[in-house]
Amino acid sequence: MKKSLKILIILFFISFSVFGQNKWAETHSIVNPVKLNKIEFSNLTSEKVTSLFGEPNKITTYWSEYDDENISYYEYGKSYFAFRPNKNLHDFEIRDRTINNITVKINNHSVGDSLENLKKHYYKSTINMSNNEVSIHLVTSDFCISGSIITFKIANESIKSMELINLN
Repeated sequence: MKKSLKILIILFFISFSVFGQNKWAETHSIVNPVKLNKIEFSNLTSEKVTSLFGEPNKITTYWSEYDDENISYYEYGKSYFAFRPNKNLHDFEIRDRTINNITVKINNHSVGDSLENLKKHYYKSTINMSNNEVSIHLVTSDFCISGSIITFKIANESIKSMELINLN
């Protein structure tokens, strides 16, 4: 009897989890892979950003209490890319359409592009937009929802900025 009760409880939690993810997926766009100028985020390092956009205007390192490590900020104009000590991407905020004369694109979307164009690719997230922000949830290579989101901030019906937010 105990074994069948355990199995029933496990099945209940599995079905609840699957139902919850399906409901969530009905209202949000889930994307894999996400690319910055044709480079997948999972492969984005400080070296690749530097080779793509050139040397940053400024590099600043701050101690992150949350991450318990130093985070290095590569600043380009009004934009920045933040990297962990192993040089892997932590997060970024892009407020410039171009960096050193190179157009910055996230899955072919740039600062200044229209909201209508974003709707074509991320319809679920755009209709569920709140506070003028469209959030795109990333998935891992094994299709699990990751702890990162891309947020497109919208002003005057166009993309004002693009952010990668690491929730881990």
